[in-house]
Amino acid sequence: MSKHNDEFFVNFTPNFVMDACCEAIANLGWRIMEKNDTKIVCKEVSNVSAVAILVTYPVNIDISISSSKIGTQIVLKGSNFGFGPVQSGHVKGQVGNIRNRIELALNKTKPPESVTQPTQDIAAQIKKLSDLRDQGILSEAEFVAAKTRILGA
Repeated sequence: MSKHNDEFFVNFTPNFVMDACCEAIANLGWRIMEKNDTKIVCKEVSNVSAVAILVTYPVNIDISISSSKIGTQIVLKGSNFGFGPVQSGHVKGQVGNIRNRIELALNKTKPPESVTQPTQDIAAQIKKLSDLRDQGILSEAEFVAAKTRILGA
């Protein structure tokens, strides 16, 4: 089984993120297999030639959405039943594809209930994140993701 995972944080409410994920899935023409308040399981629908179907298996992606102190976390876990570099590359590509579609859907319109960014300067924000990491509230991965988001903003 080929697998690829990705995770990222966004500065939107979980409800808005869930709607954006559903929009991204619909825009790709994928099927939603399961959905609840914090998770979506979707499956790639292959609409290409029979030759391409024999080369790559459809990808399933579990999308988990959760709130944290640094924003809303989106975790993408993709897999298919194939082995080898072709299948692995296909899964990685589709996880990247759905992430891009989610980001496009999130940035398309301003959410009605967006999470507001603090007005502190960048150094103070990073210091606060560092303190949260040192207290064990944030993991190292959460700290690095949040710091990257702040520095990239």
